[in-house]
Amino acid sequence: MTNKTPVIEMRNISIAFAGNRALEDVSVHMNQGEVVGLVGENGAGKSTLMKILCGVYSQTKGEIYINGQKKEFKNTRMAHKAGISMIYQELSVFPDLNAIENIFIGHELLGTKNQILRKLDKKTMHQIAEELFREQLDIQVDLSVPVRSLSLAKRQMIEIARCLYSNAAVIIMDEPTEPLEIAEQEQLFRIIRKLKADGHTIIYISHQLGQLKDISDRIYVLRDGRLVDEMQADRIEVNDMIEKMIGQKAGDQYPEKNNTFGEVLLEVDSLTKEKIYIDISFAVRRGEILGIAGLAGSGKSEILRTVFGALQADQGELRIAGSVKTIDSPGAAMKHKIGFLGAERKVEGLFLDQSVEWNVTIGSLGQLNPLKLNKKKANEVTAQYIDVMNIKTPSAKWMIGQLSGGNQQKALVARWLMCGPDIILVEEPTRGIDVRAKTEIYKIFADCCKAGKAVVVVSSESPELIGICNNILVMYDGRIAAKLDGNHTSEAEIAYYTVQDTGGEKYEA
Repeated sequence: MTNKTPVIEMRNISIAFAGNRALEDVSVHMNQGEVVGLVGENGAGKSTLMKILCGVYSQTKGEIYINGQKKEFKNTRMAHKAGISMIYQELSVFPDLNAIENIFIGHELLGTKNQILRKLDKKTMHQIAEELFREQLDIQVDLSVPVRSLSLAKRQMIEIARCLYSNAAVIIMDEPTEPLEIAEQEQLFRIIRKLKADGHTIIYISHQLGQLKDISDRIYVLRDGRLVDEMQADRIEVNDMIEKMIGQKAGDQYPEKNNTFGEVLLEVDSLTKEKIYIDISFAVRRGEILGIAGLAGSGKSEILRTVFGALQADQGELRIAGSVKTIDSPGAAMKHKIGFLGAERKVEGLFLDQSVEWNVTIGSLGQLNPLKLNKKKANEVTAQYIDVMNIKTPSAKWMIGQLSGGNQQKALVARWLMCGPDIILVEEPTRGIDVRAKTEIYKIFADCCKAGKAVVVVSSESPELIGICNNILVMYDGRIAAKLDGNHTSEAEIAYYTVQDTGGEKYEA
């Protein structure tokens, strides 16, 4: 049931940064007890609009109404007090604190005895936290351990519990499913539906358009800082959303696969790491993209990190172009022309407070000049990669942390290509980036294959693996459960092998 007066109205919102328009005359509204999707390419203005609602930015034009009352949020505290909370893509939990401490941080309850030296009322806080997880979220979370030891899904639930404790009527979720596996995503959707039934309003930002369509009641589409359309989720198809987002007909997202292979570049033979993966063997040829699927904890990412020398196997061997190699560090991997893009680009790859040029060239300084950085050559090479890879940035000197996720990812790929790898290892290559940037990333990998390189991709997105990979390994419980032909498999078949020990049984549709 919804109120006649929207919970939120944002009327004619406009804002510009350094003279550049970020939003222009955007009007949206959200009702009580509904899920509102917000979509658009990176840079379309989604996050900026929500940051205005949360008091991070102040609009240069326009008005905000909460339950019919005009509000002006000068800071996040004012928005929070009005019942608006946001769960960002990069979770803001404190990893060394437990769930209770994270929920109550800054709002701790104190006992009533000894008004001068009151102690924390740990018992009451424990009871409230238990009720939040049991009654409102219907999940179990270990309240005693530091949250760094919990899964990403559980950490996300702690963020939601913190919002509920603060009496948030409106919860904004920015790319909530990006780090989650399929089962964890389903758990999140169940909780979103429960929050909706309890009268909360959810604003859901995502590049996973199929999921967004399924979970949302209405969807707003932004493009270049303007509102393009408002749609009922059950009356719109994903391709229609894409066309509204990019302003043109949606083409084929995946490039044509290369099917001409050369010599075997990488061989993994009987690799074992106790309690992580067991007896892993596979080979990748020049011109081939090999995908690796599996749930969290299946060992899929650890295999890539072993090949890159960041993790050491207990037994087994690696062969590069037929020769046994000892790769005991990332430096050793790079000497053997192996590149690696980790899933968490902002943690493992990017230097956010440095320029695009700095980030692109940092892996190739020795090639530019081993004794003294040749700035002119660095400028020329960076400009070339910005052009070829369509990295959208005001200049090569622009701070990379200010670019969209897709452009950051393309800059990371450029860094590795500049190093001249023969083997490229990639974790979650399109996490958190929009549909156009995904297509561009896929084309870059296809071009790498045409140039005779080999690519190994770990992804939790089955359509992505089917769309770009020649062959797909499916991991279950540290073992390879199946090797599938990327041209003749399905999402259902991949899912079948990821969730159970088949005992040699074959998938049957």
